[in-house]
Amino acid sequence: MKFTDELLEQNLDLWEGYLKHPFVKGIAEGDLNIDHFRYYMIQDYIYLFDYVKVFSLGLVKCDSFEDQNLMSGSIAGVLWEVENVHKKYMERIGISEDEIENTPVHIDNTSYTKYMLYCGYEGDYFDILMAILSCVWSYHYIAEKINGKDPKAKEHEFYGQWISSYISDEFRSLKEGLVQRANELAKEVSKKQLEKAHRIFRNCSIYEMQFWEMAIKR
Repeated sequence: MKFTDELLEQNLDLWEGYLKHPFVKGIAEGDLNIDHFRYYMIQDYIYLFDYVKVFSLGLVKCDSFEDQNLMSGSIAGVLWEVENVHKKYMERIGISEDEIENTPVHIDNTSYTKYMLYCGYEGDYFDILMAILSCVWSYHYIAEKINGKDPKAKEHEFYGQWISSYISDEFRSLKEGLVQRANELAKEVSKKQLEKAHRIFRNCSIYEMQFWEMAIKR
C-alpha cells in the first residue's frame, strides 16, 4: 500500500465527514446560505496568504531542483486558485478589499495557518509537505465526490464554479504532484519521521473540518 493510501485510510472518518457537513452539502445541493459562503471566501482568502508562505518554506528547505520545481509550481498553482476561484467569486458577491481588511481573522483560521507555519519553521521538508497536502488533496477529493454523485452540480449557476475549479486539470495536477512526491519521500525517511508525518496530516485534516465548521457557526 502506498504511503498516501495509508494517509487516506487513516483519515477517512474525517474526510467522509467533510461530505456530510452542512457547508459542503450546501455546495453540493446548491442551497448553501450565501452569507455563509461570503464569510468562508473571506477567511479562505486570508488563509491562502499564509498557505503560500508554507510552500515558500518548502522551497527554502528542499535540497533538489526537483523539489524546488514542485514547490515553485505549487505556489503558482495556489495563486492560480486565488485568481480564478476566489477573486472571481468575491467580485460576483460584492466582497470589497475594505471588507476583507476589516473582517477579523477567525481564531480557527489563525490556529490552522500558524500550525502549518510552525511545521515549516521547525520541521524538515517532508513535514512541510505533510502540512500542505491535506488542504489541496481534500478539496480535490470533495469536489470529485460531489461531481461523481451528481455531475449536474457543477452546472449550478453559482456554486458550480467552486466544484469545477477543484476538479480542473490544473488543480488535479497540483494535487497529484504533491501526492507523488510524498510517496517517493516516504520510502526514504525513518519510521519515526513517518509517524510524525501521520500526526501532521491528521492534525491538518482536523483543521480542515474546523474550517468548514467555522464557515457555518463563525
